[in-house]
Amino acid sequence: MRKPLTRTKTDHDAQPAADDTAKDQAAIRALVQRWMDANLAGDHAALADMLDDDVVFLTPDREPFGKEAFAEAPAVTPEITGGSEVLELQVFGDHAHLACFVDITIAPPGGDPKRHSGRTQTIVRRGKDGAWRIWRDANFVTPVAEPNA
Repeated sequence: MRKPLTRTKTDHDAQPAADDTAKDQAAIRALVQRWMDANLAGDHAALADMLDDDVVFLTPDREPFGKEAFAEAPAVTPEITGGSEVLELQVFGDHAHLACFVDITIAPPGGDPKRHSGRTQTIVRRGKDGAWRIWRDANFVTPVAEPNA
């Protein structure tokens, strides 16, 4: 298990009742698991349903992009194995911040598998329907350098 991120408490740390926070955290953790499951299954429709209409993705290799560009991803789906771990989860009303560590292997059709790992910083937002969706996502998952054989 990776060491959780640490931070100093501030006056902005006011939280809803413990029962509400626990329910929200469980719902957000379920969202993270559904996101990983849909990625592993190559289920683009399920992934798109978990995105806020105003989502913004930040990645190291391209300009920020939103839901429309995400939906235009190539139809060819690589085989993905691996998982993620939630390192920190803070709920602030209808928004929540989470930090995760992702470790996956991506095997493009006909290509060699490559391991990718790194951290993500995500803000989720509760919609009017009560569902949590990804609103902002900074993804720092990059290829892992293979040791020389």
